[in-house]
Amino acid sequence: MGALLRAEFCKSRRDLNVAILPLALLVAVAYSRYIATAQDGTEYTWPLVVANTLFVSANYLIPVCLTLLLAQSMQRERQSGMLRNLLVLPVSFRRLAAAKLLAGLALTAVSSIIEFLAALLLFPLTGIPGLTVGGAAEAAFSMLFVNLWTNLALLPLLVLVMQFPRGMAAGTVLAFFWGSLGGMLSQHSEFLYRNPLSAGMALWPWNAESGLYFASAQLPIALTGLAVSVALGLALLAAARDRTPLRGKPGKGR
Repeated sequence: MGALLRAEFCKSRRDLNVAILPLALLVAVAYSRYIATAQDGTEYTWPLVVANTLFVSANYLIPVCLTLLLAQSMQRERQSGMLRNLLVLPVSFRRLAAAKLLAGLALTAVSSIIEFLAALLLFPLTGIPGLTVGGAAEAAFSMLFVNLWTNLALLPLLVLVMQFPRGMAAGTVLAFFWGSLGGMLSQHSEFLYRNPLSAGMALWPWNAESGLYFASAQLPIALTGLAVSVALGLALLAAARDRTPLRGKPGKGR
């Protein structure tokens, strides 16, 4: 597994597509700052714009970008013949998929740090009040925590899309639909705890300024949703295989 992970990291340094996720999270920061220009009577402070950034990242950007990147990565292995060559060696498809999933988690963590640094630079410089040392520390931890939570919640979908040659298009559309629908329904606080993608936000004790409220009674619901997603993802990973259709039919000399 260590060798596969090192190989994934080496390939990522040469692959410009990995920039999609950090760039998308920078878009979330810029979008949240743009929303703060609305003249709707709301006082947009540091906690509120950070909460908006997390909400956009968890529901709209991370699901689509991660699904696209991992499915594309596995498809590139197929097209280059690398996947066929790897599977001749004592390297199972499951181990290769697991290495890509772990690399995805690492990419999410790095992208979260970039997202926080961008927010730390942009929001105060453009007049967003309320930044404190404690607030910055909370934001740094929550961006990392919530984004990784979203990554884990996506595990079943990510495992599925890597198995199929045409999984990228279908998986990306499904991720967009899941995130968008979940984002709309999560406007109601009750569903926020039940949507695995954004439930991580519900676990962070935001204050009244952020517009989100921590409800300890909802903690088991949020954790159960994540546990179910992770368990389903691991079960699918245990049974994962390359589902590329074989060319030709048995008995035809192929």
